[in-house]
Amino acid sequence: MSKLVKLIIYMSVLFPILLKAKTDFNGIIDNLSNTKQNDIAVQDYFLLANKNISHPEQAKKLINKAKIITQKIDSKNAWIKFYYEAGKIYSSMNAYDLLSDALLNEYQFYKDTDLQRKYLIESELGVLYANLKDEKTAAFYFEKLVKHYSTTDQYVRYALAISNLAGQYSKNPQKALGLYRASLQVLKKKPNDELKSILLINIGCIYTQLHQPNKALDHLNKAKALVTSKSDKDVIATLNLYFAEAYHKNKDLENALKYALQSENNIKYLIPADQKNLIKLMHGLYEEMQDYKKASDYFTKYIATVDQLKTEETILNVERVKIHYNNQILQQSEELKTNKQKLYISLALFILIFIVLVLIIIVNRNRNNLQKIKWENELKKHEEIRLKQDLEIRNKELALKSIKETEQSELYQLLLGNLKEIESNLQEKEETKKTVGQVIRTIKQNSTNNNWTEFEMRFANVYDSFYNKLNKIHPDLSTQDQRICALIKLNLTTKEISNITKSSVRSIENARTRLRKKLGLTNNKIELSKYISDF
Repeated sequence: MSKLVKLIIYMSVLFPILLKAKTDFNGIIDNLSNTKQNDIAVQDYFLLANKNISHPEQAKKLINKAKIITQKIDSKNAWIKFYYEAGKIYSSMNAYDLLSDALLNEYQFYKDTDLQRKYLIESELGVLYANLKDEKTAAFYFEKLVKHYSTTDQYVRYALAISNLAGQYSKNPQKALGLYRASLQVLKKKPNDELKSILLINIGCIYTQLHQPNKALDHLNKAKALVTSKSDKDVIATLNLYFAEAYHKNKDLENALKYALQSENNIKYLIPADQKNLIKLMHGLYEEMQDYKKASDYFTKYIATVDQLKTEETILNVERVKIHYNNQILQQSEELKTNKQKLYISLALFILIFIVLVLIIIVNRNRNNLQKIKWENELKKHEEIRLKQDLEIRNKELALKSIKETEQSELYQLLLGNLKEIESNLQEKEETKKTVGQVIRTIKQNSTNNNWTEFEMRFANVYDSFYNKLNKIHPDLSTQDQRICALIKLNLTTKEISNITKSSVRSIENARTRLRKKLGLTNNKIELSKYISDF
């Protein structure tokens, strides 16, 4: 049976089921409106919405149904319950704009009270705006919490509020450092090792930013003493990352790489920004250790991570614009009842913000493309450096082999001379003389190997077209001239060439002068080595 026939059969079976499911779903919604009484109907809509969190549009539709019923009830308690339940679902869906709207509406019922729910909402709003990178608004709510808990005996909540406030001063590390220290002082009244370890980790991070790695390591080690195998993996991963950064600042590359690798084992538990910082750090470490292959691999990962963060940042920008707009609508809702003109202004403002956002996205996309091209060029540069280093190594190996063989030939000649002298002194000892003669013949046989022929063969394996190009442009060069050119191609000095050819330095200098003349460089400022290296 063909795949097409199977597909048709499956669709014929599934379609009625899917159609029935859709009909049943709509039937459930209509049935709730018609048969359930107000509060029970709202509760059931929220239960259904919770089950459909993985289907955001359906969940939103169910919440809107609950809102219609709540509007019919129109009591304070009904609205408080509606916004509370809606906020929980929006939080699970990461619908930040809708979550902000629900929290702010619920907050209106508590802002003039001293109920604990008021402060929980302020904490949720602070965390929400912190996630949206709106440090100013987040700090506004965390300052409210600090002010409140400073008058209570809830020391852990007080310390946590100060810590959260410190996190909003990323551009003012000294201010953040002072707040983290204040939070540690509060914790002395009611110790909490988990929160204390997080505070010490953050202080260590700030000291690294302030180029004080020793102080950073001191606080990180204190935090390490409080962290156990049962601690959250995100805390452990972050601690190892900050250790790596501190050791890197301290020029201790070995320990920096050790902790970076440990952090990489739990990289999925790091926040996206720290994931980017870890990959960037590992690229830098391997580059400083001259492991260019791994450096290139991590540089490629870094590019992919940055692109991903840019996408997430764009999404957050959209969410911030939505929340900003929702806040404006909320603040102006009472005035819009008597003045419709303000509604038109708000709509125009939203359209303008949307246009600006589109332009920002276009500009960021072009900027990202330019940045990507820059990174690709840097990767090419790393590859060129690696190839150049490989060539230099091969040149050195070839030169060392030539010098070794020349010295071996010289040793053969020296031994041969000494043996001949011994042979001439052996007048009467025929047997010994015969043996010495055999040794002399063996040495002659080994020393007659054509070292230059072997050298030129190896040289041609590295620079296969060198001699062909040289002979094509300068056919009148002698064999000796060509050999000098080959040695110059290997970046050997005049002294090194004289050692290989067993000539004086003066002779090689004269040979280089004659070679410049034959190559037509006499009246030219081009260096001989530079000219030959182009072949």
